[in-house]
Amino acid sequence: MTPADVASIVGSPDQIRQGIRSTREVRSKGLPILYYRSGVLSEIEFYREVENVRFEEIQFFVDDGLECLRYLEARNGGAVVNVGAVLFQNLGLTTGRLDEAVVEAHTVTAFQKGLWDDKVVKFDRISFQ
Repeated sequence: MTPADVASIVGSPDQIRQGIRSTREVRSKGLPILYYRSGVLSEIEFYREVENVRFEEIQFFVDDGLECLRYLEARNGGAVVNVGAVLFQNLGLTTGRLDEAVVEAHTVTAFQKGLWDDKVVKFDRISFQ
């Protein structure tokens, strides 16, 4: 999807930040943060104020964070971590701080296939089981 496609569904962004490799769009509280690469939606970042964020049978920010991580690890066939970001590459998801007490820092990001392929070598295996 292009920025125009997304805007036609959720409205225009309140803020746009152009980075070196990506563009970041922020909308009002309660909507996810969107990232584009080469003009195409590449990541959707959810945080606690976004309601009803689900993956299969789990509901992020409602269900216990550690239980969410265990479920994702099992479904993904493992997990890797780097600087607090847990990567579930096969599922196309990363999580941030779901196992920590400060719930305001919890995030979940869905990403475009292949986006993390060149970064995975920097990650270390982790288990939540």
